[in-house]
Amino acid sequence: MKEIVLKPVEIYENHMLIDVYDYTYPIYEKHSATLAPNPSMKKGKPKLRKRMTIDVDYSAYDISGIRCDCPTLDEALEYYKGYIYNLVRVRILDDWYSESCLEVLDIIRQKIAKYYE
Repeated sequence: MKEIVLKPVEIYENHMLIDVYDYTYPIYEKHSATLAPNPSMKKGKPKLRKRMTIDVDYSAYDISGIRCDCPTLDEALEYYKGYIYNLVRVRILDDWYSESCLEVLDIIRQKIAKYYE
């Protein structure tokens, strides 16, 4: 399972753009005999690499469609969590996790709460 980072870039009233990053590691030192990478000789810290941008829509029209299947706010947040997970899974990684996903879901919760009152 690989860790990725989700960073909200632009937050609007009806949608949000989220950049998706993963970690890359600096070039390995090479063995002189085999010229193969040696994992125990990594140099430096991992760096973030931008992989894609996700556009998450939560306008009144979008929420009206989601409310048919997700009548509560918690179910709607699970829908958005699955939506983001599946987009990244199909385009980048099969299995991943992100600690920053909670930050993104909190923003979505604030924006869609008015539709579930």
